Amino acid sequence: MMPRARSMRRLATLAMSLAAVSLVGCASTPAVVEAPRRPASFAVLERHAPETRTPAAVSAVELVGRVGEERTLEVVAGREPHERRTQRVVEEPDGTIAIEESTRAGLERSVLRRRDDGGYTLLSVDTPGEDSRSAFAQGLEFARPSLAAGESSERASPMRVTLLSNGKARARGSSTRAQRITGSADIDLCGERLVATVVETVFVANLDAAKARREAELFVVPGRGIVAERGRE
Repeated sequence: MMPRARSMRRLATLAMSLAAVSLVGCASTPAVVEAPRRPASFAVLERHAPETRTPAAVSAVELVGRVGEERTLEVVAGREPHERRTQRVVEEPDGTIAIEESTRAGLERSVLRRRDDGGYTLLSVDTPGEDSRSAFAQGLEFARPSLAAGESSERASPMRVTLLSNGKARARGSSTRAQRITGSADIDLCGERLVATVVETVFVANLDAAKARREAELFVVPGRGIVAERGRE
């Protein structure tokens, strides 16, 4: 990597931006939820390949959430353990949907366009900790209307990064985002045993100033959405 790679490696992190973390929402409903007073906990008890146990399909609303939804999340591993974040799904005046997440560095925002088929396309990501806005000219696939085992989605787009503080250009290049179901897992979420579908997402950015790759595992519980995420860069 180039010398600037360290400062730019998180230019286009999607929605949740800590490397090598588990971000957990201890919630029983998709409405307003409160994290428990004790530290949150998350563990994968057992994994199951699609050939041994068919995982439940995942809907777009389970990956995105509903407009007006608010969740309290907690980082349980990584550089910011026990950091609590508030995540909201809001509708903008122009009809786009924004996933907003409060962090110590500021408000991270992922802006999505809702498609006629019920899926969502990612348009841009604001990362205040890096003073960066990543925009995808053709949009990246964020969520299909429904994703089942054996299916995958991938989309590429030109990518441009600007500084949030003044709008000046920072980097440009290309990006891809792929998503697939890798199986299911028995998990322990804050003391509650659940069965989750495991969704893998891989984001790759090839920029003139740096290259970045982010892999994430999303643990999705039917009817409740994403309850935990593990990521690495």
